[in-house]
Amino acid sequence: MRKKFLMLAAAFAVSASLFTACGSSNGGGSNASQNATSQAAQNTGGEVKTGGDGYIFKVNGVSLSPDADMDALKEQLGKEKSVFEAPSCAGQGTAYTYDYGSYTVETYPAEDKKNRIGYITLKDDMVTTAEGIDLSATKDQIKAKYGEPDSASSDTTLIYKKGSMKLEFIFEGDSMKSIQYVSSVLA
Repeated sequence: MRKKFLMLAAAFAVSASLFTACGSSNGGGSNASQNATSQAAQNTGGEVKTGGDGYIFKVNGVSLSPDADMDALKEQLGKEKSVFEAPSCAGQGTAYTYDYGSYTVETYPAEDKKNRIGYITLKDDMVTTAEGIDLSATKDQIKAKYGEPDSASSDTTLIYKKGSMKLEFIFEGDSMKSIQYVSSVLA
């Protein structure tokens, strides 16, 4: 029972970042997401990109990217360790967090009724970015691979924007805690 509770608590904690849109200053909830989706549509010539124009996370021969259709990829990824679902503040419908052990995939319900990837989080050094960076990398190694980070970066986060997404390297002191691919629709 305790193990089940801990797994549920961990899934809830991982999902928390998906719900930060609820507290936005423009009213939160699905209106904030609809505004973000509309903004993404304006930025991409009328339709929200479906992934592939930014950084890609490759695992077991499958390429994942923010805004890709998760339902089309689930079978290729294999059985997840757990799935957490909750009403989404990022749109009308249900948001899901798929935990695959070394990484998680969080989704949002898109206006096109698809289960789109909002976040991909790398949690340990068993997986790497397509460019070969894992959680053991230093800030200098990341900068050598990706160049200078975006001006929105800080002492705790190196941010790289590409296409309609951003790639974040999150640190606590000198140790990297996670790598996160983020959709511009949710950022």
